[in-house]
Amino acid sequence: MALANSVLASNPSIITLNLKDLHFLNSSGINLLAKFTIEVRKHPEVRLVVRGTPDIPWQSKSLPNLKKLHPALVLLMN
Repeated sequence: MALANSVLASNPSIITLNLKDLHFLNSSGINLLAKFTIEVRKHPEVRLVVRGTPDIPWQSKSLPNLKKLHPALVLLMN
């Protein structure tokens, strides 16, 4: 979380999280993604892009929930 927050603190125009090759993520990791998404929502000038794949079950189930937390998030599932 410290790394993610330090990236956000640098005030980038866009942050891309490429998770396409991440085959396993436990509940702590999913919680971290959710908390970071909520934190980015507080910075409307920062565009958050999350890349995933429908071929990995946890991604197809969990990543769409991030859009519920931050509707401006761009979710690319391909």
